[in-house]
Amino acid sequence: MKNDLDLLTIDDNITLTHDSDFDGWLTAVFVCYEQKCTDRATLVCRHEYIPKFFDTVVDVTTDPAKAERVLTKLTQTLGKDGIRQLMWAYLSELDYIPNVLFGVVKYAPVNPTKNILKDHAHPDVMALHQTVKSVGRERHHMKAFVRFEHTTDEGVFCQNQPRF
Repeated sequence: MKNDLDLLTIDDNITLTHDSDFDGWLTAVFVCYEQKCTDRATLVCRHEYIPKFFDTVVDVTTDPAKAERVLTKLTQTLGKDGIRQLMWAYLSELDYIPNVLFGVVKYAPVNPTKNILKDHAHPDVMALHQTVKSVGRERHHMKAFVRFEHTTDEGVFCQNQPRF
C-alpha cells in the first residue's frame, strides 16, 4: 500500500482504503478530489479490502480537517437532511455503501440546481434511498421494541438481534 502517491500519473483504477468510520470515508473523498481521480477510484474500508494482483492501492489516513471540509461542502450541496441520509446509509455497514455514497457525492456537483436526493432514476441515489429506509426501519424497531433488563451486578442488558 502506498501513502504519498501522485495519483495523476497512474492510468489504472485506484482503490483507496480508509478507516471504517465516517470521517475516514470523508477523508478518502477529499483525497479523490484532491488528486483528481474521482472517475477511476474505488473506496473500501481498510478491514474489508481483499488484495488484487493488479490493484493500485492507496491507504488514506483519517484527517479531521479534510473530513470537515468535505462535510461542509456536502452540507451546502445536499443540506442537513442529505447529510443525515449519508450518515444513516454509512451506518448500515454494507460493503458496497462507501462506493454508493461516493457515487451520490460525484453526482451532486454535476447537477447543482437539482435536488439529487429526489432523483430515484440514478442508481446510486436509489440504493442510498433503499438503505436509508432499511436503517430507518431498524431504528424504529430498536426504539419501539427493545427493552433493557437490570443484571445482578447493577448493569443493564438487552438481548437483541438486528433484522437488517
